Amino acid sequence: MKAFLLCAGFGTRMQDLTKETPKPLLQVAEKTFLEISLKFANYYGIREFYINTHYLHEKIEAELKKYSKITTHVSHEKYEILGTAGGIKTALYRKIPEEEHFLVINPDSIFYPSPRFFLPKEFTFDLLLYLAPLEKNSENTPLSLNNGLISFENGGYYYIGLSVMNLKVLKDVPFGKYYDLAEVYKNLSQKKQLYGKVFPGHVLDFGTKEKYLKHKDIPLPEYVNIPL
Repeated sequence: MKAFLLCAGFGTRMQDLTKETPKPLLQVAEKTFLEISLKFANYYGIREFYINTHYLHEKIEAELKKYSKITTHVSHEKYEILGTAGGIKTALYRKIPEEEHFLVINPDSIFYPSPRFFLPKEFTFDLLLYLAPLEKNSENTPLSLNNGLISFENGGYYYIGLSVMNLKVLKDVPFGKYYDLAEVYKNLSQKKQLYGKVFPGHVLDFGTKEKYLKHKDIPLPEYVNIPL
């Protein structure tokens, strides 16, 4: 399995913190979000990564050159951001087989998996989202999970920024154009084809400046110690 890391955003919710530093390179306990995400996937056997870039792309690309034990491919969105779905479709089109599943990580979150977590080896789905219980007063989109299927209702879960998909679900996404994964999720949900699973473990969301400043010195999972 390969992995895709979403790194093309402006990080506007981090305000002044991302004026000269792209959000994936902000540090938590002296490790960047990018490094933590790479090491999380690598811990589960992934050796090849695709990363999309736009804002301050040269800094992300320089960071990636530090890692010699993994293979990285950069898709630089030079003129405009293509969105989450558009970025993945454009980066992976004709690069991997359509039927091949891959891991998608949004580096906004840090995952603390329990020993029960593993990446699937057999696939009965085209898109699987990992969920966590929704906290009170959360700004995340509430989702329902019933018999393994996700619906956009006032449920008790939210998407944690970790999924497994194949390119089939992006067949209607235009190449080289902006398109948001949220639209893909909603369309699949309406067709009862959006699968979900509760992530076994703990997740910390760093989506805003306030959350980042509150948690930026927390202890990190053990997988961050593996060399890349």
